[in-house]
Amino acid sequence: MEINTHKQQMMSATSVAKNENAPVIQAIAPIKAIADTTQHTASTADLHKQLQAMPEIDGERIAAAKAEIQAGQIQLNSADIAKAMINFHRN
Repeated sequence: MEINTHKQQMMSATSVAKNENAPVIQAIAPIKAIADTTQHTASTADLHKQLQAMPEIDGERIAAAKAEIQAGQIQLNSADIAKAMINFHRN
């Protein structure tokens, strides 16, 4: 048996009783997705434009983090930072 994780469909099961004493489970039927693909495509294009307009480095966040480090509000562990950097570049 092969399981393809790339083609998953949402499923739902409903119980159907033929009589009060003998419940029967109806077969699972796929749920059909309702989507307007043209609207989805347009919003995706807008998101890409917004991402391209953003700077690669967020200077405001860097300045805020730097100020917090200098004020002692954030404690840094250089060994943990080094491990995180190595793990990031391994993947």
